[in-house]
Amino acid sequence: MGNCFGKSSAQRRHDNWKATGIVVSRDGGLCSIPSNVLAIAGTVRTLDVSNNAISDLAEQDLQGFSQLQRLVLAGNRSRQLPRSICTLSQLKHLALDSNKLMQLPAELGQLQRLEVLLLQGNQLTALPDALGSCKALKTLSVSRNRLAALPHALGGCSSLQELDVSSNHLSSLPVSLGSLSKLKVLQADANSIAAVPGELLQGCGELHTLSLHSNPITPAELEGTAGYREYDARRRGKYDKVLAGGALLGSAGLDDGLDRLLKAPSPN
Repeated sequence: MGNCFGKSSAQRRHDNWKATGIVVSRDGGLCSIPSNVLAIAGTVRTLDVSNNAISDLAEQDLQGFSQLQRLVLAGNRSRQLPRSICTLSQLKHLALDSNKLMQLPAELGQLQRLEVLLLQGNQLTALPDALGSCKALKTLSVSRNRLAALPHALGGCSSLQELDVSSNHLSSLPVSLGSLSKLKVLQADANSIAAVPGELLQGCGELHTLSLHSNPITPAELEGTAGYREYDARRRGKYDKVLAGGALLGSAGLDDGLDRLLKAPSPN
């Protein structure tokens, strides 16, 4: 039997990566994926290299990760993604938040098993239409980018349950979002949205959270939108369940996702 105590800590770590298929190398100042990780790429199911200094990956860097299900590249310096990332056919979770991405590969729709896509805190000005082909996608976060519009094709993400588009430059929401029958949460704070399409409130039959703080839309305008009454009933039902479970509301009470300005009391 070999003497494991004779191995260096680096060798033991590498052996553990190979045995478990889980590679975690955060906060290490890495500028690229280490060669010893690339050497075992075919066995890796989770790769977390967040909070490093990785800029742009080469096409060949990801080609060997045939079993990869979870890729975490958050907190790096990536400006663009290699197209080979779209060939990771087993990928379910892709975290690219807090980078410097300005665009996404048009081939992104090839990721047919992708369930979670985190892109908040980048420099994106548009999303590719191909994103609508990600039929398994359940969570999409693109907050804190520079998006002026959402693609109509986003309505094709038929499994989407949570969508966060907060802190962008959106002036409207596409009518096609009304096709997202499984959507439960839509965060759209800090944009320039003045109206919500009735198709969204009518078509998203499971929507119970719509947050529009720091937008020009008024409560009266939203309440006058077709489908609002049904949406509001679901929203209140969600809070009823929370309260029934013993939770307490804060001093602000039940948040309806809008900025309601309280009038100052009239002087006597």
